[in-house]
Amino acid sequence: MNRFLRAVAVALCAAGTATAFAACGGNDKPKPETPPPQEEEKPAKKAYDILNDDYIVLNGEADDTDGLTLNSAVLELDKAVVLPFGKNAEWSVSFGGVLMPDGEGGGQFLNSLANDPNGRIYFGVNGPNKVLFMGVCVGDTYANYCWNVPLETMSAEHSYTIKYDGEYTLSVDGGQPQSFDRVNINQGNRMAVDGATASRELTRKICAVSGRPFVTMTNVGSFSHPCTNAFRTFKAETTELKGYTNNYSHPLAGKTIYYLGSSVTRGHGGNTDGTSFAEMTALLTGGDCVKEAISGTNLAIVNGRSDSYAERLSRLNLENLPDVLVVQLSTNDFYNNVPLGEISDGVDSDGFDRRTVTGALEYIIAKVKEVSPDTRTVIYACPLGEGWGKYREYGQYVNGTLKELEEKWADSLSVLDLYNADYIKMTSYMQGDNLHPQKEGYAQVFTPLFIELLNSYFD
Repeated sequence: MNRFLRAVAVALCAAGTATAFAACGGNDKPKPETPPPQEEEKPAKKAYDILNDDYIVLNGEADDTDGLTLNSAVLELDKAVVLPFGKNAEWSVSFGGVLMPDGEGGGQFLNSLANDPNGRIYFGVNGPNKVLFMGVCVGDTYANYCWNVPLETMSAEHSYTIKYDGEYTLSVDGGQPQSFDRVNINQGNRMAVDGATASRELTRKICAVSGRPFVTMTNVGSFSHPCTNAFRTFKAETTELKGYTNNYSHPLAGKTIYYLGSSVTRGHGGNTDGTSFAEMTALLTGGDCVKEAISGTNLAIVNGRSDSYAERLSRLNLENLPDVLVVQLSTNDFYNNVPLGEISDGVDSDGFDRRTVTGALEYIIAKVKEVSPDTRTVIYACPLGEGWGKYREYGQYVNGTLKELEEKWADSLSVLDLYNADYIKMTSYMQGDNLHPQKEGYAQVFTPLFIELLNSYFD
């Protein structure tokens, strides 16, 4: 084929004609039809019959003559119920009988820890508040995500089904599914909620606290909330987890986390008693914490003082190679009108102006990277009430400079943005100054969101 014919053939081939296709060395056989897409294989189901499986009575009384009648009872299940929360996870927990005999009783009727409430995930019933609920305990702070059920219903024989398919619903006697309608903190502070929002928050907490996209329910009743109920049926059905084993530890177990900050890191005022999310995270995950926190201090160096974060970094022994350094974006610098500074082009710790907020942050990030390259630095922005005096200025820095710092130092820095975090804002979470958290805020906001961030890094 001469050069001219070859060019014609190429042109016709580009035009998509059958003649050109033959000239380009192809064939004119019809293309095979594309097979229809295969349906995604549905996960296998696993069934549990809690009343007919073996159990050990750890406390109280259990009579299985007709179903299972409990009196201040705590049972250890021989066959734990594994509830998944990952992609395509679905499950249902169905039970029937009298939940509140004679209008009394109740308890946490299925839970993951009978002894220690810290990290417990549970289902429960409470007559005075007229609710069935699912919840998470961090420290000694219980967050209950509730369905309203009249006491008259719980005091008589009825059937209930709790389902999860991304959202949690409750059906009574096969009726219309209802979503969560409120959150209770320690059965006291209450707030009406949107069911979908509450479901997302609860699932995030469960996965953070457990460290895995599933939870293993090992007990009926707990020692702090034993069960007094009369069950006639008690079953569960779940999507099965492939390769499941209960022999695991939390992703943060054994991790050493350093903390550098001021009053919010320390735990200041209210009911905190000097305890913050630092200690709560360590106790919950089996890690270690070292806390360098002094109330009223600044990030940047200020004339006449020697207690800035930038100066106190040397008190933390970075040569011990901690896994994480957590740094508070101090509110004091904003309140005291400390210069904010600008992001530098450099990466050497000696090249930053530590008399500015941004310079002090970059100095800390760079110094950690130089001494302990595998240590992850986490800067957290505080959740603030809009009534705090520098609320807007602080937010502008979080939404601007802090995001730019995260981009510059992406290989060694993560940001935990609690200022803009999406969570249900219970009044008991914050002290009246719109700045300092209460114990409940550390337990139900700081700790789960902080663990969630680090789980994504270490798991």
